[in-house]
Amino acid sequence: LFKNLSAARLLAVAPVRLLLEALAVAGYLATGRWSSVLAPLAACAWCLSHPWQLLRRRRQARRVQRPGERPLGVYRGSLLFQYHVRGVREASALVPEEAGG
Repeated sequence: LFKNLSAARLLAVAPVRLLLEALAVAGYLATGRWSSVLAPLAACAWCLSHPWQLLRRRRQARRVQRPGERPLGVYRGSLLFQYHVRGVREASALVPEEAGG
């Protein structure tokens, strides 16, 4: 998120992402999945302890991108909706095949 989103979009999305991470931790604690609790906490700790590396990666990504261009490799849609509602289980099913391939 930090690397690919504009500053304005990042400010809107970051609090939601942190809330979702907190809910994931709470859910893992409630269900006794102790080893899973560490993953979201470790990810947040890494981001907080490596701000300069994140800024460097962001600058590198911004140099390659054209203004207003959607970043390469970023799915435009809801992966959660595709997985839970539509039952899509493979990434290859998310991307339509090119005609004449």
